[in-house]
Amino acid sequence: MSDLENPVLQQWVKIEVTLHRFHDINFKRKGPMGAPQRGQGRLLHIIKKNPNITQKELCEKSGLRQQSVSEFLKKLENSGYISRTPSPCDKRVSTFNLTEEGEKLARPPVEVIQQLNSFLSCLNDEEQQNMCDYLKRIRYNIEKMLNQNKNE
Repeated sequence: MSDLENPVLQQWVKIEVTLHRFHDINFKRKGPMGAPQRGQGRLLHIIKKNPNITQKELCEKSGLRQQSVSEFLKKLENSGYISRTPSPCDKRVSTFNLTEEGEKLARPPVEVIQQLNSFLSCLNDEEQQNMCDYLKRIRYNIEKMLNQNKNE
């Protein structure tokens, strides 16, 4: 069996594609918080938890590239969801906060959270815990590989 024929990887890719479609549909219907784990929704959530955050810190916490964060911030600012304040010490650095409108939006719709949680309803508690453990191990392994590649 070739690497691409591995049934686990095939299912992984199918889930990834399906989740991407799910988030795209919810984003179109409900705006940034229709996809709270991606893009603008993710940044809104991080800014809500970390007021006065810098763009550099947003990149680190979100795991997104600086260019992507910059683009999302511009869209959020133009939509009136965040405010940008230049640092008094260094005019090249800005901090970001939610506006009143952003505060309202930064709560993912209840139905989105329910849908996300219902994805796992086909598993009992023990299976969910096992799956969580497996996914953590896989993620740590991927991160380890990424760090090794970064150092080469």
